[in-house]
Amino acid sequence: MSKFFLLVLVSCASLSIQAQQSLYTGGAGIEINYTDESGVHYTHTVGPGHTLYALSRVFQVAPSRILAFNGKEVTAPIMLDENLKIPFDAELLYTGASVTQFANGSFIPVYYTIKPKETLFRVSRVYFDQDAALILKRNGLAGNDLNVGQRLLMGWIPIDEKISRRDDSLSQVAIVTPASKPAIVDDRRPTKVVVEEREPPQMVKDSVFQDLDLPVSAAPVETFKEIEETGLAYWNKDSSDKDNLFALHPTARINSLIEIYNPQLQRRTFAKVIARIPRDTYPDNIDVILSPRVAYTLGALNSEFRVKMKFFE
Repeated sequence: MSKFFLLVLVSCASLSIQAQQSLYTGGAGIEINYTDESGVHYTHTVGPGHTLYALSRVFQVAPSRILAFNGKEVTAPIMLDENLKIPFDAELLYTGASVTQFANGSFIPVYYTIKPKETLFRVSRVYFDQDAALILKRNGLAGNDLNVGQRLLMGWIPIDEKISRRDDSLSQVAIVTPASKPAIVDDRRPTKVVVEEREPPQMVKDSVFQDLDLPVSAAPVETFKEIEETGLAYWNKDSSDKDNLFALHPTARINSLIEIYNPQLQRRTFAKVIARIPRDTYPDNIDVILSPRVAYTLGALNSEFRVKMKFFE
C-alpha cells in the first residue's frame, strides 16, 4: 500500500470522526423516544453544518433509511432546523463501566424518560435489550419501581471506534446518577378487537408461501372470528431456522395464516401458526413468537418489538 493511499485513508477516518463529533460535542447527551408508530427512535434537529452522512455514521443507519423513515425521497435534502426521526438500534450502546476516562466528544450519553404505563422490564428488554440490573446500578436505583418523567441513563454511543460497544458485566457498571425510590407504574396489556365473524378465505399457494405446505381449501367447514390485536413480538436471533415463515400464538387457529405488521417500518408479512406459546418459557407480556425469517421480513432489529396482527380464532 502506498504512503499516499494510506494518508488518504487516515485523513478520511479523521474527517469522519470530526463530522460525528461536530454533532454532539463535550459529552452532550441525547434523548431516545418510543411511539407505537415509529418504535424506538431519536429525533435530531438539523443544525448548521450537520449532514445526513454524519448522522448515518453516528447511528449506523443508511442515509436512505433515515430519509424513508421520515417519508422523504432518496434525493431529498435535509433542511436547517428540520426535525429528523432516526431509528435507534440498542446494539449501538456501550453499557459497561463509566466513560469518564474517555475524551470529551468521543462518546454520546443516551437517556430515556419514563412515560405512563411503562415498566422497567419494558424499557430494559423491549426498548434497549439490556438486563434490568444493569440499568438499576448505572442509575443508582435500589428498586424496580419507576416514576413517570424519571430520566434514565441507558449507556453511551461511542464515536471512537477503539471503544468496545457492549459490556454487559454487572461488575463493570459504575453508578453515575443518584436517584430516589419512585412509585410503581402498571403496564397494561392491549385488548383484542373482534372485527367480524366470517368464513376464512381460501388458502392458495403462491411464491410467498411455497415453503409452508398450505392446503387449498375449496369449502371451509366452520365459522371463524377475525381478530385485530396490537402486541409484543419476540424472535430468537440465535435460531438456526432461517427459512420458515412460522409463528406461535396463544389463540390463533393452528395451521392458519396470521398477518403481522411492523408499524415502525411499515412492513407487513404473513406466517403460518404452528403451535401455542409454551407456558413458563417466555414473559407473560409476549403476544407472538416469530421465526427469524418473519422477523427479518419485518425489519426487526431487537429481539422484542411491537406489531399489529390480524388472525382467525
